[in-house]
Amino acid sequence: MLITQQQIRRAVPDVSNKLLDQFVASLNMWSEPFQINTPQRMAHYLSQVIFESNYLKSVEENMNYSADRLLQVFPRYFKSKEEAAAYAHNPMKIANRVYANRMGNGNEASGDGWKYHGRGFIMLTGKSNYEQFSKYDLCTKDVVVNPESVAEFPLNQVASMWFWERNNINAIADLDDGKAIGEDLVTRITKIVNGGTNGLAQRKYIYRKIRRDFGF
Repeated sequence: MLITQQQIRRAVPDVSNKLLDQFVASLNMWSEPFQINTPQRMAHYLSQVIFESNYLKSVEENMNYSADRLLQVFPRYFKSKEEAAAYAHNPMKIANRVYANRMGNGNEASGDGWKYHGRGFIMLTGKSNYEQFSKYDLCTKDVVVNPESVAEFPLNQVASMWFWERNNINAIADLDDGKAIGEDLVTRITKIVNGGTNGLAQRKYIYRKIRRDFGF
């Protein structure tokens, strides 16, 4: 199925024309290869992608946190206000701390946390994920060497669809009957995409809006 600019504009009214053009072009280019090609699959994909990217305005993870916010978001890594203050408003330093020694990254000093922080409409995060995506047939660049390319058109879309496919989310979207179960599926998919339920109410709102537009 082909998505029009008008359909996305109704869900994302304040995005720039340039971003909208790029998003719709890459969405229509890659949706068929990844089989995101039914109203149900597309509605669930868009509800996640639109929220995750702050309504298409951000394809790179914002790691700029105040000390207070670090204590709230990353309590495992920051135990005191003094410790958090030493990292506050330093995105590179924060990423190297919170992503060290996991997802294939080296230690804090390696710089892997920042190099492989989240990018794409659904954030690709961690060296091991970048390595796996780099081997994928439809990935046209070595994203391990050039990780910033994941934030660029069209790989920002391809990486997100690759995550979707890898986690078999189309099969979950196929369970949508256009009734109450649809919102339950938003919750289920959000946990896969987000690792929790951050922004769940807004994701459901976007889903309802798109579902009505697609007529199911």
